[in-house]
Amino acid sequence: MLARPDFSFSRAAVFNGLRLALAAWLAFAVAAMFHVENAYWAAMPVWVVIQPYRGLMLERGLFRILGTVIGASAGFAILWLAPDPYLDVALLGACVAVSAGLAQVLRGTPAYGAMMIGMSAAVVILPSVLNPAGGLGLALARTECTIIGVVVVTLVTGLFTPRVTEAAFLADVRRLTAEIVAFAVDTVATGTVDDGRVRALMHRFAEADGIAVAVSAGSIAGRRRLHQIDALMVAAFAVMAAAQTQSRRSLATRAGLGEPMRSIAALVNSGARSEAALRTVLAGVPATLAVALKSLFDAEAALHAPHSAAPAAGTLDRMAMLLAPHRRWTVANRNALLAAAATWIAGTLGLLAGRPEAELLALGVCIFAMVLGYLPDARKAAPMMFAGVLVGVAVATAYRFWVQPGIAGPADLLLTLAPFLVVGGLARTHPKTALPAIDANMCFLLGSQAGMPAAGAGEILLGAAALIAAATLVLGGVAALPRGGSPRRGRIARTVVADLRRLIDRPLPDLAMRRPVAHDLLRLALHLVREGELRGEIPRELLAALCLAQAIVALHERGAQEALDLLKDFDRDPRGVAARLAGLDRDVAATDAAASLAAAAVLFEKG
Repeated sequence: MLARPDFSFSRAAVFNGLRLALAAWLAFAVAAMFHVENAYWAAMPVWVVIQPYRGLMLERGLFRILGTVIGASAGFAILWLAPDPYLDVALLGACVAVSAGLAQVLRGTPAYGAMMIGMSAAVVILPSVLNPAGGLGLALARTECTIIGVVVVTLVTGLFTPRVTEAAFLADVRRLTAEIVAFAVDTVATGTVDDGRVRALMHRFAEADGIAVAVSAGSIAGRRRLHQIDALMVAAFAVMAAAQTQSRRSLATRAGLGEPMRSIAALVNSGARSEAALRTVLAGVPATLAVALKSLFDAEAALHAPHSAAPAAGTLDRMAMLLAPHRRWTVANRNALLAAAATWIAGTLGLLAGRPEAELLALGVCIFAMVLGYLPDARKAAPMMFAGVLVGVAVATAYRFWVQPGIAGPADLLLTLAPFLVVGGLARTHPKTALPAIDANMCFLLGSQAGMPAAGAGEILLGAAALIAAATLVLGGVAALPRGGSPRRGRIARTVVADLRRLIDRPLPDLAMRRPVAHDLLRLALHLVREGELRGEIPRELLAALCLAQAIVALHERGAQEALDLLKDFDRDPRGVAARLAGLDRDVAATDAAASLAAAAVLFEKG
């Protein structure tokens, strides 16, 4: 018998939901009190600005306002510079392309701000060109509503939103460092790599990264935490890869490493480390592993150092450039093209149709396309978003048919809106309904036209159909994409191949900045952890690829050109190249490269 889903609420979730509903209700009331047109837009930012930690919420609110102001300014500029409506829509598509692309290139709340630029430009331009009579004033009113909503939700919920304790974060980082060293000790001692342990450590990396983002949010000085946690994760990957390489050594060689590795673990667990003690214990392990461990200890020390002792701004800039998460340029370009094309087509068709519902359809297409482009896994999110849209539109339609006609004044309006917002707030704070509730609440407010005069049945049904059509075109199209892991695996394999090929072709002087392993490959690992894409066999294969990168650097340092020449075909015939490398008994680095390539071969073959 299938277990019934748990839709119970904790006391904290109920209070959070009620506070969220109160914020949305007050935002609407403030906008209505000042007679801002389309006051229901003021309640819309509430559902997305809210975050589990105070710093994140403040930062998200700030970037929502910045993105709105920049996007609205761009929209007004386009309307002023290009009076032709078809040219306006084309320029909007260009603006949306830049915004959607930046949403994949930037990290965290700045990416959200970039997305808001495109959305805000669309909110300004589409009503103005599709509804010239009042579109410009409406666009300005909606911009004002966004600012009202952000300010109100921050004031109402800010004090009740917890801060992240930095001390707890730093203690967790220290435990994570100890776990990495313990993994290296056990891997060298046993001569095997525990795949389950690798995945668990990857999960711990993702948790640490998420907490680092929360710790850094709302603090300019705290932003360096992101660079430092990146450095820690990069060093951790390098340690794991170096330990896997050492696990392939003979039993006698590994036995000789036992005592130094245990000394390193004891030093880490003691919590009392000095440069002299580190140099002593690291002297007994191979160079690649020693360099990776030293980087790990340095990164952890930087995280624990006071902000005043942090590196200079120039150093941080170089570190950010070197250790930034892997930029999804291919995905960014694709999302930019799709969002721009969808916006331009919907806007152009709206101009040709000349129907009032075309504004809602075009705006919906643009917003849904940009939101899906912002999310890390659009296909997974699309069904939940579509369900939320259907619920929100259905409730909004019922509201317009049976509630809106009976509203006699502002008091009635606020009283009748409150129950819907309470239900929406509770749904937004429950873990099982939180994601679809965002779209349900948004579409309810957008479709209900709360505060507007009662409309006829035809107008109500056409408005609802426009929103559902926009969701069907965008969300339905994404959800219908073929399933399977091959696109993700193929993208990962292509990135790995490109990075390893650059490493193979590098002359020795250019390798100085790429020790102890290929940083591009490490950035890929960082990105995959951050996006939750390390699934199935990929962690083991990626670790093997990192080992191969280390072996390639060692081959360059030894001048082993024969082995490097063999590796030029590593992606076309990985197992054959591995076998030929294994025959080069003269160089231990070639043996390491052969074993690593054999372990990573499945990534290239299935990619």
